[in-house]
Formats: sequence, structure tokens, C-alpha cells
Amino acid sequence: MKIKFTKQYYLFFFNLIIAYNIASQNQMAIWDFSVVNNASTSLIQATTDFVNGNPTLKQYYQTIDDNGKNGISFTDINSIFHSAGSAIAWDDIKGSGLDAELQINISTLNWENISIRFDYKSQSAQSFSLRYSLDNGASWLLLIDNGTLNSDGFNSWFSKTINLSNFNSLENQSSILFKISELDITGNDKFAFDNIEIYGSQITYISGNPTIEKYSSTTVFLNNNYHSGSASSVLSDPTDPCKNKGIDFIVKDNNTPLNSLILNISSSNQNIVPNTNLYLTSINDSIKNLKINPINVGYTDITISVNDGNSSSSYILNLSVSQEAYSINSTNFHTGIADASTSVDVGENYILVADDETNALLMYHKDSSGYLLNSFNVGSAMGLVEEGDFEASFKKDNRAYWIGSCGNSSSGNLKPDRTRFFATDIIGYGSSSSINYVGSFDIRSSIIAWGDSKGYNFTASAADGMIPKQIGGLNIEGMCLGQNNTTLFIGFRAPLIPITNRTKAIICPIFNFETWFNNGLPLGEPSFGNPIELDLGGRGIRSIEQNLNGQFLIVAGSYDSNHNFALFEWDGNETSSPILLTSDLTSLNPEGIANFPSPFYNGSSVELISDDGTEIWYNDGVENKLLSDANNKKFRTVIVPTSGGSLSQPVSTEMNFKPIYKIYPNPTSDKINIEGLQNINSTIQIIDNLGQIVLIQDCKTNNISFNISSLAKGCYFLTISNIYSSNNFKLIKD
Repeated sequence: MKIKFTKQYYLFFFNLIIAYNIASQNQMAIWDFSVVNNASTSLIQATTDFVNGNPTLKQYYQTIDDNGKNGISFTDINSIFHSAGSAIAWDDIKGSGLDAELQINISTLNWENISIRFDYKSQSAQSFSLRYSLDNGASWLLLIDNGTLNSDGFNSWFSKTINLSNFNSLENQSSILFKISELDITGNDKFAFDNIEIYGSQITYISGNPTIEKYSSTTVFLNNNYHSGSASSVLSDPTDPCKNKGIDFIVKDNNTPLNSLILNISSSNQNIVPNTNLYLTSINDSIKNLKINPINVGYTDITISVNDGNSSSSYILNLSVSQEAYSINSTNFHTGIADASTSVDVGENYILVADDETNALLMYHKDSSGYLLNSFNVGSAMGLVEEGDFEASFKKDNRAYWIGSCGNSSSGNLKPDRTRFFATDIIGYGSSSSINYVGSFDIRSSIIAWGDSKGYNFTASAADGMIPKQIGGLNIEGMCLGQNNTTLFIGFRAPLIPITNRTKAIICPIFNFETWFNNGLPLGEPSFGNPIELDLGGRGIRSIEQNLNGQFLIVAGSYDSNHNFALFEWDGNETSSPILLTSDLTSLNPEGIANFPSPFYNGSSVELISDDGTEIWYNDGVENKLLSDANNKKFRTVIVPTSGGSLSQPVSTEMNFKPIYKIYPNPTSDKINIEGLQNINSTIQIIDNLGQIVLIQDCKTNNISFNISSLAKGCYFLTISNIYSSNNFKLIKD
């Protein structure tokens, strides 16, 4: 078993005696850069290392100083003195293209409690991010966001130590990449590293005791610790990762042959998961996979144990199971948060989601149930103390804009942290995406002044003691690009207007918003336009989105907590009336739009985000948002069919449009590539054998790639539609 103490102890568990030690921390590898040559092309070997393989380090991008700078002396964790030699450096770490970054490749097999320390010299960079990859850089997971650095014009050396002992996923890996990047700078700046040291504790396994723990190959859609964990399933969910992907375990024993070990699995509640619905398969003698198929709603503990005839070890998974909801084949359940409110697309069907109860942006695969892939805390960059109540967003190019509700608390107290309009840049694509915080503006007072100037008396709506979610309150929940792509529209859940007859929803336009926002350094006050008043049947705006075809989708709902949702199509003109669409929003609490296809035809489906904070998932009387374990919290993305749209699907055209698409590989287990889309606004759909749409993707380029690894094996139909034609293809997922 893994050893974590400096002295020897004996723990008695029933009849099992386990002895264990913990080694003190020791050096794994160090780079002291005594000499630096050809740094722009060199893969730099560690000066000293005590790990498997050969740890390496490399500088990437921007203006690398080939021969380095003068370094600094250092005494390492093993008490070895390193005299001052050279140091690796960039003469300019920000320019055109990708910014400077440092990557370190090392094995952590038989190591835990990892730490990284380094000396650095900075001209003006004051923050950094640290990520890691277990698949040689194909995807990156965030460890540190906006880590602090000192800068003094590149005059002094500073040191930094990063304790990563809480990140079990870094331990005992045959190969891991670390990446230091996103140095927060203004450009044309120097930065240097010296004495980069990685250290940790060596794992000691006591002879004769078998061990079992979660293995690193477990799907990213499950969030479990290495020695115990929790997960949430949904009855009949076709993309449930517990059922379809399962959890991988690694079994070890120093004395007993692995194929002689006895493994047992059991469920503590046979009414939730009977033992017959636990499926354990062997990938090899060491690696096992467990899939779980629940039959009822509730809680159970799944125990998997390994026994060598004398001693045993176990892994316990706390499983929660919720009821299927809406149309199960059109619904995905995303765990980790309950109150999802808005999202932006980052590619490959991944979305960045804002939770109106936290100050983080979280990355999910919108068409696969499971846990978040990554999270980015933007609240700290804005100095937020309480929740920012992020309610609406849109993306233009690679920049996403977000806004808080600007409302009071549910009891009417003023909440100054809910007033921000801010922007983040999307770096990368798909699962490897990250963000850079750009800047923010406290927009509430400007909005109030605009509303007052239009006769809406927003001062009264926003006054201390005024509840925001009432017909005369103040609460922003929608935002999107306007028709000319230089104007933004801000949509209000409340108030309804006019004051004398509150029946209409309101949109506040801001002209030339990018010029005003000025890359996070706003130039005075926004340039507001005249209000747009819309008849949504006495509803406010809960979300609004424009597609590539210039059509708008409005999610409308009650200003209060009543369930009165409806979808509307709108052309963006202030004189036009929105068109009420026919849709079934039963059991949903739609607060965001995950996908609005372009073009949007009569009969098209849309994908909505349901804020499920008040749902009671487990028949235990506890609201979703109040659950103590984040793995049990969940929200939904739901594909909703509609009818009544203004645009009919074309059946013929006089244009000589003869698409020749190249779709490969087919069959595929994960990635699918489509070529020949001819830069025409197209909608790609994948439909299962039940006729359910399981994936929707918009595209306006010639080629596109996306990942379908979350889909179950089988035969699907792939449809490519645009204003000229619709083409169907058979797709095999293996």
C-alpha cells in the first residue's frame, strides 16, 4: 500500500494488519542549466534525475535566447549546491502567434506528493498557468490558474514553489507533461527560468499486501479519487459514463502473481444496483474495468476488493442514481454544478458553462453525460468576494463576453459583485481550450441610468430592498450579438415594461461595443441605443442567441419562479414581432442555449441548457444545489424539437450546387473528419437508429473535425444540410 508517514505504524482493520511507511521528500529531477546552447531547438536533459526514463524540458514559441542568461546559485532539496551558471530565457515572450511556454516531460512512477519549484526573473509578467497532460499533449488539464509572479524589470531573481500533493492524478504515471504558460505580459518582455526542480515522496509498497486504486486511463467524464470516489448515474441514460465507459482500476501485489488474485464486487443496496448489474472485465492482469447499470433511484456503495488469500484491499465508490428526465435519448446530464445559466462553444462539442452560483467557467462535452473537463476561476481576476451571478454570454471570433444579473439578492439586498460585464479570450480548441481573462466593467449604474432615461425608472427596480425576480425588479439573463455584429443586445428577465402596463420584455442595445470595451480598458460609458420592446406573452427574456444566418432564438420565461417557458424566433428588427414556436419544455428550466442551428428551419431542433438547481434528483427531499457532494449535482443539456419556424426547408434549387463530401475515418471510434463543405453555412447532425438527434454541429468552413467517442457503438446516420441541399450518410461508431 502507499506509505505516508515518517515512522512505522500498525493499523488493525478487522483481521488485516497493514504496515506502512512514508518516505521523506526527495528530488526527482533538476535542471540547473550550467550551460545553455541552441535553446530554440534543444530538448534539454535533466542535470540529475532519480526517476524512470529520461526527464526532458523544452522552450516553445516566441523569441528564445539561444545561449540563455546568467543564472543563480541554488541548494536543492537533497542539500546539493549548484553554482550559478546559465539560465534559459526568452527575449520576448509575447508576439504574433502562440505565447511563450515551457514544457517538462517526466515519469512519476512510484512517486507521490509532487512539487515543482523554480527560480525566475521577470521583466513585467505577474501571473502564469500550470497544466498537465497524460496523453503527450493531446489534451491539457488545468492545475494552477493565474498563479502569482513577481516582476521588477528583469533585475532580480525570485523563487516559486508549487505544491501539487493534492492532485492524485499526477502520481504514479509512466509519463506526464507539465506546461507553464499564459505569462501575463504586455509584450516585448524578457523572462528567464533557472534551477527547475521536481521533487516528491517515493511510494513504498509493503510486501505481500495487494492494492487496488483507480487507474489514470479512467474516462475524464468521471471524477473519482484514487483510493475511493463518488459518481452519479441516470437511469437509461445512453451516454452515462458509469454504464458505457466505466472506471479503470489497477491491481498490484509484489508477491502474488496477478492472475492468482481474487477480485470481488458488490453493491450495498441491491434495489439500486444488483450485483448482477456490476460488470468487471480484465484489460490485462493488472488493469480492470468496472461498468455499472443501475435499476432504481437512490444511493448505494459499490465495493471492489482484491484478495491474495491472506490479505485484501478495497475501493469504495459512492454511487447516486437519478430518474431519467425529458426524452432520455435527447438529454445529457452534466455533474459538478446544479445552476448552469449560459454557455459558449469552444469546438468539438465542448462548451464553457457559467454557473450562476459560483465564479467559475466550466468546460463540458455538451453531448455526453458526466463530469466537467476543466474549470477556470474568473472571479478572482475581478476581485469578486461573493457570487458574480453570471447569467448571459456570447462569443465573437475567439472572444467570449459575459454579464452578471445586475440584480439584488433574492431577499432584496444590494449585491455589488453581480454587476460585471467582462470578457475572456478562448485559447486553443475543443478539449484543449483554455481562457485568458481580458477585463471587466461595472455596468449596473450605466444600465440603470439608461433605463431611467427611457422612462422605465430602473432606479426603483434596482433599489435596496427590491426583489429582482418580480415584474418590476431588475434582472439581466440574456445577451447576444445584434444583426450588424457591432451591436450587442442585453435582454431582461425583469422588469417588464411599460410601467403602466407591464406586458413586454425589453432589450437594451449597446453600439460599437468592442470599440467601447477597448480590450478590457473601457472608454467611458457605453453608447446605448433605443430600447427594443417585444411581446413574448407576458414573459421576460431568459436567453437569446443569434445564429450565422442572422436568425434569433429567444428563450422566454416568467419574471418570477413560475414555469411558463416558451421559444420564439425573431429576425432582430425592432419593428418585427417574435414568432412563437411549438415546443415541449415540460420539466425543463431553460436558462441557456447550447446550440442554435444555422439556418434554423421550420422543424429544426435546438439544444438548451436547463438550470436544475431546485430539482430533487434522488428522492431524498434535498434540492440539487444543496447536495453536499458536487459529483451528485447536475444540470442538463437537452435537444428540443420545434415547429412553426419561418424558414422552410428547400426542396430544390436552381443553383448548380453539387457537393462532394469526404467523410473519414468511417468506421471510427472517436474522431470524424468532414471535408468539402465549401465554406457554406451548414448544419451537421448525427441521428441514432431511434431517430433521435444525438449531435448537432454548425459549420461555416470547408473542413471540420469533431469527436464522437462519447457515442455508443452502432450504426448512425450523418446528415449535412445547408440552404442548397441535404445529404445523408451512414456512419459506423466502433
